[in-house]
Amino acid sequence: MFTAMADVPGRQDTAASITHLVRLLRDAPKLPPELRLLDLCTGTGCIPLLFRHELYAGRDDVELRALGVDISDKALHLAHWNTERAHRNTAYARKGQVQLIKADVLINPYADAVAGPLPLKAALNHNGLPTHWDILISNPPYISPSEYWKTTTRSVRGYEPKLALVPPSQPDKNDTQLGDMFYPRLISIARDVEAKIALLEIADLAQALRVAQLARKRGIFDGIEIWREDPGPTTGAATDHNGFPVCGEGNARSVVCWRGLGALWLGKANAVAEQDDAWRLFQSYPGSLFLTLQSELLTSLKP
Repeated sequence: MFTAMADVPGRQDTAASITHLVRLLRDAPKLPPELRLLDLCTGTGCIPLLFRHELYAGRDDVELRALGVDISDKALHLAHWNTERAHRNTAYARKGQVQLIKADVLINPYADAVAGPLPLKAALNHNGLPTHWDILISNPPYISPSEYWKTTTRSVRGYEPKLALVPPSQPDKNDTQLGDMFYPRLISIARDVEAKIALLEIADLAQALRVAQLARKRGIFDGIEIWREDPGPTTGAATDHNGFPVCGEGNARSVVCWRGLGALWLGKANAVAEQDDAWRLFQSYPGSLFLTLQSELLTSLKP
């Protein structure tokens, strides 16, 4: 269905995670009339296209609005090609919409402007796109420089851009920190866009536990679990690793976080009250930014 520059390890695992997530959503109560999906580091665009295909295979009462974001012009060109090809070849091509934009997800949106691609928040505003999204998915570069030579095949190194696999080098970070570089920003973005569900692809269980801890420390999610390569419902009961449920069979491949209505969509416990959830998000911002947002909110409430 889709074209890629190489057979990248983990792509089948990504498809399994996305398919499992969407099948849960197909049975979910209280989905909004327009379901918004934000896919960061979209690469070939396969995730939003697969999400749309799976959603409309079992549900037609929701209008999907999907946005793929990448920093690479080559990746976006290929994603556009895949989107156009899917429009011609699939039964669900005219349902929902898939858009693509260029942005740098690593840039702090509140930092001083620099040359180069816009940070995500600015890119959304520049393109007249929503700032709030229901579901955030990302399969970011997560291979550390040393693991790049140990775990990738020659065919992958020869055809897949290193930018898609290994985060950019920074002299103040060690090997593990480089592999985890995207996740603090992705969790912050999940908060900023008020995502009800965040699914983040990872390399292995060790990285999954580090990312899950980061998400827990942010204090905005009602639940966090780790999905293995096959996270489906027929794979038995979840096991516990450092206080996090690990679901499915095979190697760990994604960290799934949810808050508010996302709990209902995934068939979890009752959602936190909307007012309590909003206050929790508000309190999660750093002190100075918290005061700025508080001031803006109070100003907006004045008659």
